[in-house]
Amino acid sequence: MTSPFLDPAQPLFETVPNFAEGRNLAIVQRIASAIGAVPQTLLLDETADADHHRSVVTAVSFTTDALLQSAFAGVRTAAEQLDIRQHQGVHPRIGVADVVPLIPIRGATLADLVPVAHALATRIAEELSIPVYCYDAAALRPERAPLSFIRNRGWEFLREFITQPEWTPDFGPKALHPTAGACMVGVRFFLIAFNVHLDTNELAVARQIAARIRATAPGGLPGVRALGFRLTAQDCVQVSINLVDYRQTTLEKVFEWVERLATMAGVKVRHSELIGLIPEAATVGYDIGRLRLKDWTPDRVLEARIAQRVAESG
Repeated sequence: MTSPFLDPAQPLFETVPNFAEGRNLAIVQRIASAIGAVPQTLLLDETADADHHRSVVTAVSFTTDALLQSAFAGVRTAAEQLDIRQHQGVHPRIGVADVVPLIPIRGATLADLVPVAHALATRIAEELSIPVYCYDAAALRPERAPLSFIRNRGWEFLREFITQPEWTPDFGPKALHPTAGACMVGVRFFLIAFNVHLDTNELAVARQIAARIRATAPGGLPGVRALGFRLTAQDCVQVSINLVDYRQTTLEKVFEWVERLATMAGVKVRHSELIGLIPEAATVGYDIGRLRLKDWTPDRVLEARIAQRVAESG
């Protein structure tokens, strides 16, 4: 009998929540385990970054109820384990369960998951008293569709302005949770989180490259969001990239642009890295070795990881 996770006729959904913890790996594992413990859900990956002080957990479910339950389990565990007031990292965040995207992988559309996102947001607000903002396809207000509209302002900003009409949450109290902050729930297409590390500690170089490649820049790359960060522990800077639609721009093209702009600035690329997994379709048409990925293995491909986890779980 074919596993529902591998059955092409069975719809499949993914959640990739981001949490404000990248240093205490025991807590990251507790959050990931809570997500993976939900029936009809398969835990695929957890990635933690100490400089960003952030972790990303990847799981798939073959029912929308399991998708909702697993995402909620992650938010609830993070709220129990973490305190946003103690968090310091280079990445913007508004709460301990910062961003919770729901993604249709197979046999479903973005529109199919919007009611699920709103049900999840309602439950987070009512049961955990955490204010929730909805973004991307789940946005209730058009100006809030871009993730950055709320998230990049940070929880410190919301602490002061959450009661103002422009910043009031879509669900829940008009005040941050005292330790969990706020949360963003969205529905979106598959996003590839991809970082390029540069062999310099000049933050301006990374920021200039990020500004040049992002989609909003004149002549920028479609579907690309980018920021520049300094990674103190690694004595380098990073161009942090979200490729929100690999059908518009390949990962190879993003890397080539970063490498070319770095060379023009007199800087070498150390390596690149993936955060989480990548769909097989995004690897077609070029040699992935060209990306100089750190710790690359074939099971970083989403479909391969699902098959691997199904085999491991029996």
